[in-house]
Amino acid sequence: MNPITAWWRDPWRKPRLLAAVTIGYLVWSLLPVLIAVLFSFNDGRSRTVWQGFSLRWYYGDTQRSVWHDDTLQTALFQTLKLGVLTTLVCVPLGAAEPAHALPLPCTPAPSPKVHPAPAGEY
Repeated sequence: MNPITAWWRDPWRKPRLLAAVTIGYLVWSLLPVLIAVLFSFNDGRSRTVWQGFSLRWYYGDTQRSVWHDDTLQTALFQTLKLGVLTTLVCVPLGAAEPAHALPLPCTPAPSPKVHPAPAGEY
């Protein structure tokens, strides 16, 4: 058998392709968020040109900063409250042991029974 074919058919090989796809997806998903967070500390108004580090949009600007704008403060506190509430609800649900302790309507559907092949057949 060809070594490449043997490697591909080996069920115990390291899942390198899966790891590569997972890492690629995480980079693809999180890189824009990291860039947005980085540019939130930009001194200027540009979203494409870095003009220096500043806390202007958080505290320094007396009209447009989160610290001084009531609507931005309300949005920030509402987001934080929603995050804390979601955490308080979801962590106990996810940590419930055993899994059938909570009668949730979204239980997985039963899988079909798989019969093993008779000896000698593949």
